[in-house]
Amino acid sequence: MTELGIFILGLFAGALAVVLIARKQHVREIRKRVEEDVDKQIALMGRRIWAQHMPSFSESIQAISPGFCAIYAEAAAAEAGELTQVCGLGYGKALEFLVKDYAKRENPSKHVEIEQCRLGRCIKQFIEDQSIKESAELASWLRNDEAHYLRKYATKDVRDLKALIALTMKLIEHSVLRKQMEESVQAIKRSFSGGTDE
Repeated sequence: MTELGIFILGLFAGALAVVLIARKQHVREIRKRVEEDVDKQIALMGRRIWAQHMPSFSESIQAISPGFCAIYAEAAAAEAGELTQVCGLGYGKALEFLVKDYAKRENPSKHVEIEQCRLGRCIKQFIEDQSIKESAELASWLRNDEAHYLRKYATKDVRDLKALIALTMKLIEHSVLRKQMEESVQAIKRSFSGGTDE
């Protein structure tokens, strides 16, 4: 092979190497763009799923227990992500926050005692409204099933726990609204009667 032939072969090999390197770089860039697009689509789908399953809470529940709202939302996100073995624990924790925060609101001088006691004792000792007490107690029983190896209530599941939490939440909302209305009516009565409660 002549020097010219070797030179042309070398030139061809060099050009081929440049093309292959450029092609490899181009493929990397395309792969990176595709991966970024896929990541964006996954994130978008995640936001859509989250929006569909994101629970909403009344202003009174948000004011009473922001911790409940945050934990419940995380449990709902876990459930939406089909993490069915752990979402019940989250719902159970949310219930405890809701009940204890409500109990602290109703018993302002007992904050420390309420925070330190078990949920069952808190319900029995610090929740006076009988409807709330009964609903919260039922929910706490199902909550315990979500944390243990063996279930006591084999025919009940997370859906039942969520239903009882929703009922407890609505009863608390009703109780708060009822007390606000009673206070409002008493204030109106006082204004008409010159300050006396008759």
